[in-house]
Amino acid sequence: MSNPQIHRHRNPSKISTDDSLSQAPGSIRIRRESGQALFVLLVLIVAVVVGLIVDFSSPTALAIQNDNKTARALAQAKDALIGWAISHPDDPGLLPYPDRNADGDYNGYSDCPPTSGNPALLLGELPYIGEKSPCQNPQATINLDNVDGTGENLWYAVSGNLVRGFTDPLPNIAANLSDATTTGWLTVRDANGAVLSNLVAFVVLSPGAIEPGQDRSGPAPAASNFLDNFTIGGTTYSNWDVTLGFVSAADTAKVPAGSNQFDDQLLFVTRDQYRIAIATRVAGELKKALNQYYSSTLSYPFAAPNPDGECVSGSVTGYIPSQDTIPDCGGALAGLPAWFPNWESYVTYTLNNPASATLTIFGRSFAVTP
Repeated sequence: MSNPQIHRHRNPSKISTDDSLSQAPGSIRIRRESGQALFVLLVLIVAVVVGLIVDFSSPTALAIQNDNKTARALAQAKDALIGWAISHPDDPGLLPYPDRNADGDYNGYSDCPPTSGNPALLLGELPYIGEKSPCQNPQATINLDNVDGTGENLWYAVSGNLVRGFTDPLPNIAANLSDATTTGWLTVRDANGAVLSNLVAFVVLSPGAIEPGQDRSGPAPAASNFLDNFTIGGTTYSNWDVTLGFVSAADTAKVPAGSNQFDDQLLFVTRDQYRIAIATRVAGELKKALNQYYSSTLSYPFAAPNPDGECVSGSVTGYIPSQDTIPDCGGALAGLPAWFPNWESYVTYTLNNPASATLTIFGRSFAVTP
């Protein structure tokens, strides 16, 4: 018969010493919570990475990136062209002809025609390198290679008033910029056909992605394979034709406009915006000459009452005193640039006092002080 006491007592040596069982309940909870936190953090990181991949590969995000790149390229091209014209050594304000396909390629150089007068010469790709022979005294300093958000080269159209003239090698930029008529200036309309400006100096354009019916293969496709038509109320305007009227409208892939297939983007500079920039260069050159005169005489010169530049002693309002043939002014202003005769009748000069003068060009005043 078995002894019932045998089963009531356990041998102490049989008690388990496993570490996991010997830990306090609080330690187990801390380890469990730490593991959960790491798991949550990992899930968040994976979600963010996946979200970024999806976002940057989405059509909307890519379109925004492309639009931003196009906007930057157009702005840089505009600034580069203005800078090139401001610094032109022969004629401040002179702009290059576009890079056309008449020579069989688009190579980044301005194509200078032997004779001008044809509007077709005023539209082409942006001459991102500059001019070369046979341009007179060519500048090759644009050094701009901007493409739009789709990888296409930018295009460029320029007013005939700002390129080498029909008969003279250089146009009278000052006379053209002061002309209030619409002769020779470009026109830009909005998507409703309203004229935004008919006094446009130049336009830079992004051709965007290829549209149905366009063929950009070959070394020098025609402009119509890059730039688009836009129909407004039964009237069709073409950014590529030689009438040099342009349309600024939204991409029809994003903002449908009837049957139009249009994705050109453009930026334009009006004659008034342009002439302010050029006037700043002219004023800067004249200030140098006036300050050279002041450093020798401790006074700015008297004015010329008439645009011929003849200085008259005691005259304080008129024009730059470019000559003193009588003489009665103590000498004419020296150091004037070679192109100044074209500007002489468009710059007024006021002697405020011996140490202060004012230049006025196209309605803008420039203070002159030592």
